[in-house]
Amino acid sequence: MLFLVPALHRRTFWIVFAFLLVLTVATQVTRRHTLNAGGLRTTYFLNPASPDAKVVGGDGLPWREAVRRDLGDDRRRRFRATWTGTMLVDGVGWHELAVYADGDTAIWLDGRQVFRARNGLQPTTRTAGVDLRRGPHLVRIDYVHRRGPVSLHVAWKAPGESFRALHQIADRLVARRVSSPEYWRARIARALPVLTVGMWIIVVLGAGIALYRTWIAAVLRADGDSLGGTAALRGVLLLACVLALWGIYWGLPAGHAWAPDELTPARVLAALDAGFANGWYDLYPPLQFYVVGVIAALVKTGHVLAWYDVRALEPQTLLYFGMRLTSVLMALGCLVFVYLTAREVGDERRAFYAALLSVCSLPFLYYAKTANVDVPYLFWVTASLWFYVRFLRCGRRRDALWLAAMATAAVATKDHAYGFYVLVPLTLIAFNISHRRQRGERRWRGVFDPTFGLCALVVLTLAAAIYLLPLNIAGFMAHIERLRAGVYTPMVAGTIAGRLEFLQLNLSLLVWMAGWPAFLAGAAGVLVAAWQAGARRGLSEAAMLALLVPALSYVVTFLMYVQYTYDRFLLGVWFILAIFGGHFIATTMEWGGRRPAFASLRRGSPEREARRRRVLMRGLVTVAFTYTLMYASTVNVLMDRDGRYAAERFLKAYTPPFARIYVLHSGGARWYLPRLGGFDVWSLDPTQHKLVGRPPELLVLNDAERARWRHAPAGRQFLEDLDRGTLGYHRVFSGRTGRPRWAIAARTRLFSSVGSSHLSNLTKINSSISIYARKDLATGALPTRP
Repeated sequence: MLFLVPALHRRTFWIVFAFLLVLTVATQVTRRHTLNAGGLRTTYFLNPASPDAKVVGGDGLPWREAVRRDLGDDRRRRFRATWTGTMLVDGVGWHELAVYADGDTAIWLDGRQVFRARNGLQPTTRTAGVDLRRGPHLVRIDYVHRRGPVSLHVAWKAPGESFRALHQIADRLVARRVSSPEYWRARIARALPVLTVGMWIIVVLGAGIALYRTWIAAVLRADGDSLGGTAALRGVLLLACVLALWGIYWGLPAGHAWAPDELTPARVLAALDAGFANGWYDLYPPLQFYVVGVIAALVKTGHVLAWYDVRALEPQTLLYFGMRLTSVLMALGCLVFVYLTAREVGDERRAFYAALLSVCSLPFLYYAKTANVDVPYLFWVTASLWFYVRFLRCGRRRDALWLAAMATAAVATKDHAYGFYVLVPLTLIAFNISHRRQRGERRWRGVFDPTFGLCALVVLTLAAAIYLLPLNIAGFMAHIERLRAGVYTPMVAGTIAGRLEFLQLNLSLLVWMAGWPAFLAGAAGVLVAAWQAGARRGLSEAAMLALLVPALSYVVTFLMYVQYTYDRFLLGVWFILAIFGGHFIATTMEWGGRRPAFASLRRGSPEREARRRRVLMRGLVTVAFTYTLMYASTVNVLMDRDGRYAAERFLKAYTPPFARIYVLHSGGARWYLPRLGGFDVWSLDPTQHKLVGRPPELLVLNDAERARWRHAPAGRQFLEDLDRGTLGYHRVFSGRTGRPRWAIAARTRLFSSVGSSHLSNLTKINSSISIYARKDLATGALPTRP
């Protein structure tokens, strides 16, 4: 998306700004058309037989707690209650309603009775249905109470939704008559705030793209260079953009989506409220909070203007989309920097293949569409690699200063990025000595170069500015203390055998991330680059081989130090390996075009044989890239067909009214379950608690929990009793959504093994969900109750 559109002209900017200004004013003006929703007009008749003795209760709801609030908890009181007003219906089709009451109850819609039940003193649940169109509908609910405690609950089920109590959808109830024009004006007024803020977010992101393009062009223009061959780069970016946007809606709308370790709206808004100071800190450094904080500030502005409550679902989802779009753009920026780095040490063909290989990675396509900080920190890492090779080739001071700035930004986005730069100064000094000697200067000037002192000053100044020192010294120290306490538990022993096993594990993860063809291309590229560096002894060949230094530094000073690995930890290493892979593919195609790869079976001209070899090589490369793209796209298929969507549809379709659902989980694993907004949800950790009191109607379990609970005697016993049916439940839904045959990576051992989840968050996609129903509920022997 970065180079797909031309630069914004001044006239276009003012047109867009004027449009947004008009849209903002229109949003503010239409706020007066917002309906005062929140309940129905309530009237109590203290003598059910007489219409004279009445008490008007104002706006209320047919709900036990509301009645007790208005009339008290006098169990001997006889009364009749009526609730009137308008229900705003947005869904077209068959609507269902359920009433749990201990007295006579009747419901009218648009003057037509759609529900009537004569109940005794024992509360019962009755249901009915009605076909409704979109728009306002007059509603009236009558209830007669005789004696005993008040038992009254009314639930409504719109098409595609679950049964929800009226107090949960109070924003659809108005305590007066609403006309159809009023309804549509209110609906527009309700949609405009989110649309307006969303447009401002898009414009801000577009401004970021323009700023990024201007910066890249200025850096290249300073050397008399330009970004040539953009047609191939645009093709790679278009492909990456499609793959990154595919599945960006995963787990949304929600206030907390399914991606583990993702920056959530609550965390970003809390940081914004604290001003990123006053002792504020987080597990991650603050730079990415500043970046997405711009989007959060726009969303918070709508809250300040009283357009919506920022804690509502729509603003939270809007902020989620804004943060995820930021990740998409920064992922495309990573590809641009990989392209520029590969072009710096090669040519445009090698750069094209390097960028294309970078796309072909399972974790890259996953984190390119989530709000995690992994792609943002890699944006700065790849930028630093570009300036790194530029300095190695030319020895310019400005490239070293940019390298220092980008490295600081990377570490200020995610701490473990420091590993890429521990050994880099040694390479910089070695190449700087070479540049000095070529200019006839002494060797010691390459070591004690003022450039390195200026780099240190840039690092310190920029780090102090990012961490708001000394204004937020308390937050900075708290963050450092959090890192000192340790986040990762070593996976292997600290012995030589353990470290060799750890290296083997990282190699297997690299193979899994991109597939065998891409990994072999990268590994072969390292060998080819080493051979060429030894044979030609050119500066470009040496600079390319020096790209291994940041990767080696990261492995030695971070991975081997913490003895813990994850697929996302290796993304930076994969980008470097992809540069070598692009070099290998381009070199192989050039070699195949110059000399025969095998003896020709037919006589012909040298041109014809060369053409055949080129066609063969292109065919092999096309097949390999097709396989690799299908392999990497598996993550999109799994996100798009996540099994939790099927579980949600099942629960919405078959959960009875007033049912209580227990979600079985340990700790934060609740975020790996289906979204259960609108249900009566309770949590239970079977490793610590048992089912006591009233048994819930449904139990929801992520099957990944089974592997964890088998290590706890209480959890293991609970699972055995649950599966045997001795707890009074049987399974009514199980499994995950199927995937197409071309989703190759889904059949790999890491995806199929639940125990491998500690190596990748991708195994948490398309989770297998089990739903258990109470046996008596499934047979319909007992009525449901709230």
